[in-house]
Amino acid sequence: MASYIALLRKDKNSDYGVEFPDLPGCISAGSTLEEARQLAEESLAAHVAFLREDGDEVPAPSPLDVIAKRPEIKGAVPFMVELKEPSDKAIRINITVPERVLNLIDVAAAPLGGNRSAFMVSAAEEKARMLTQRNEKESTAWAKAHLANNKPRRVAMPNKIGSYKVTRADSAAIISKRATKKRTARRGAV
Repeated sequence: MASYIALLRKDKNSDYGVEFPDLPGCISAGSTLEEARQLAEESLAAHVAFLREDGDEVPAPSPLDVIAKRPEIKGAVPFMVELKEPSDKAIRINITVPERVLNLIDVAAAPLGGNRSAFMVSAAEEKARMLTQRNEKESTAWAKAHLANNKPRRVAMPNKIGSYKVTRADSAAIISKRATKKRTARRGAV
């Protein structure tokens, strides 16, 4: 697994803030060092998952000596955060299914080679994605409402892992990124 260098900062009367120089916009905060470390792991995993979901490239981790030369390290304490991603390793489970549903699964799986497990995993993944897909209007409305509040605060975005300390600039970036994607999509559709 890859490990990324995070930068820890603490201003007077603030939480511990964490940022990742290799992943602009990947930030978190915690009221204790342990909470900051834990939320940094969650933030890193979520950020990389969102990059992959959007089809964006995930940058490789930079070595410490490269990051140490960057101006943004001034006043920060670097530390390593391991990128913990769920694997695709198959795990055997035991489930109970009504016979009529099992027959329906067998009929549906037959054209796909008759593999019940593959069919059930595919169906569960599709259903889970549908249920957890973030509503773009809801996210944009959240970002616009947040722009009215100048004060950084910890928030939980819908269907995101953990909580993040977000500023007006972060909210503006959310709106800007979505607007750019829409413009690009419209150009491609023409």
